[in-house]
Amino acid sequence: MSKLDNTNFFVVDVETTGANSKTDRITDIAVVHVLGGEIIDTFHSLVNPRQPIPEFIQEMTGITNELVRNAPDERDVLPAYRDFISKDNSIFVAHNANFDHFFIRNTMIRNYGESLEHELLCTVKLARKILPKTQKVNLTSLAQYFNIPIFMRHRALGDAFATAKALIKMLDILEAEYGITTRKELNDFERKSRRRFKVSNENIDRLKEQFNRVPERQGVFYLYDSNGNRIYSDKADNIRQKLNSYLDPNYLSSVRMKEIMDNTASVEYFDTPSELHSDLKLGKTHNESPLELFGNGSLSENHSNIIYLDSNNRLGKTVGVFLIKDGLLANHLEIGTNASTFIIESAIEDIYYNTSKIEGNNNDRIIVRKWLSKEPDLGNKIEVNGDKTKMMREIRNYISSCY
Repeated sequence: MSKLDNTNFFVVDVETTGANSKTDRITDIAVVHVLGGEIIDTFHSLVNPRQPIPEFIQEMTGITNELVRNAPDERDVLPAYRDFISKDNSIFVAHNANFDHFFIRNTMIRNYGESLEHELLCTVKLARKILPKTQKVNLTSLAQYFNIPIFMRHRALGDAFATAKALIKMLDILEAEYGITTRKELNDFERKSRRRFKVSNENIDRLKEQFNRVPERQGVFYLYDSNGNRIYSDKADNIRQKLNSYLDPNYLSSVRMKEIMDNTASVEYFDTPSELHSDLKLGKTHNESPLELFGNGSLSENHSNIIYLDSNNRLGKTVGVFLIKDGLLANHLEIGTNASTFIIESAIEDIYYNTSKIEGNNNDRIIVRKWLSKEPDLGNKIEVNGDKTKMMREIRNYISSCY
């Protein structure tokens, strides 16, 4: 399982009236619960700060005095927050963790005389430690690096969701490139200063030459040693960029990545039309054993039969249309955001009725479900049912909203 097994990561974000945790007040609070590499629950509330919100903060966050006028006071919000975050084996996570932690800590002390104490994990510090040295680590830049949409920037829930998704991506990196799979190993890693290992200049030059022949496209790639053994595989929005990042000194602070780069003799790559296609291809490559399906019969029996519309793609002005049948990817195409109603309906008819035999297993279903579960809302997941007119209308409305 990994993703640090049963560790409860509580990813927290607060918006406030200012930067002083003793005199300023919280206006918006959100917590995203991550377990086993999945977002499993959320907590969110506006808070009446009982003091004016400075105008520049209102403009930045969209949280106005009027918006919080009827919101609960901090003392009324804290019990629900405390109940939500009070679990064993938990870590308090935030982007610039000290800021959010001190605000919540001082708010609890002010109201109850004491605060909950948690182990802290700062995603800013973690990103600086494992990402390329030139990569900016503010939340907007980090989201762009990992291709994570932020649906409400500078609002607590939107920022907490983006931070949680970035955390999951970084846990993947820690496991794949540093061999970190337990909480103790994570704690040890945080305490250690970054080490750098030198790959021979001759090998770096050879790898750069190979990597620069790889296209700047989305897909999966495999690294092989001189005996033809596959020693590493991954996916990327930009394969060439991802491969070249492995030669950055920050990546070479990992003993494992240094060893991989030393032993890489060749690279193989495959273009894919979407991240889901990449996930499915890697899943087949790794030949992972089927895992237990999860869920409790929500939307279309756990997303078994839906059309999923994805505007977060690499093509810029298209919407990805994914037909999911029996929990498996049945068909996919891209529709331009300026397409006419006739083109949209013709395209949907085409992928729905011209679907070849669907192949896959329970592991593929898990990959599809995990990919579908990345988005915090269901606005772009449309159930496939008997009401074709309603389904088409919902699809047109979503594509129109992406103009």
